Amino acid sequence: MISSVNDPVAFDELLARCLGDAEFAQQMLEGFIASCPDHLNAFERDIDSGANAELAKKLHRMKGTAATLGARPMLRLLENLERMVGGETCDKSKMREQQADVVSEFNRLVCFVERMPAGGGD
Repeated sequence: MISSVNDPVAFDELLARCLGDAEFAQQMLEGFIASCPDHLNAFERDIDSGANAELAKKLHRMKGTAATLGARPMLRLLENLERMVGGETCDKSKMREQQADVVSEFNRLVCFVERMPAGGGD
């Protein structure tokens, strides 16, 4: 499977990290997808409650996973949200908008993985 610039995941990059094991790469993506709803809900709660220190830690962890998976669009959105959290003026409405963009990108990632052939093959 050759990645397109518009894909939510640079699958060939992930595949290289998985030493060519497409099935393992797909399992990693599926594991990430399974864990995301809890994280995304926690982000929303933390934004609403103003728990910025906790939110920053959670964002940092999720950024690392997104980077490892080659999920560049999601990584950029998470970086933007992390910058907002660390900024001097935390605008909750802008943070919520950015969090909604992360959710949209997550949904795009889910659709991408669902369309992948079994085992991430060609």
